[in-house]
Amino acid sequence: MPEKMHVVLPADSNQALGLARFAIEFMSDDPETRGRPDAAVLERANLFHTDAVICGLSAIALNTNAPTLLRREAAQYATPLAGSGSLAGVPWAKGC
Repeated sequence: MPEKMHVVLPADSNQALGLARFAIEFMSDDPETRGRPDAAVLERANLFHTDAVICGLSAIALNTNAPTLLRREAAQYATPLAGSGSLAGVPWAKGC
């Protein structure tokens, strides 16, 4: 993506597919298509990730409502049987 700085996703196209193709090319090893984010972008992404992790750990350590409620709520969802092995659902989900 050296010269091409943006991708146009026309309204009459499959935009999800276009975005997926862009993401695959951006993450590829091909020097012609891979993305090269600026150092400032990488620094901001690193700061965001660090902040999110610290906030999450703090919320769990302080036993705040959000992580506790979300965990309890997530455990109540049943996972429908969809196959075998790892695709068969999880036995600990309620209603399996």
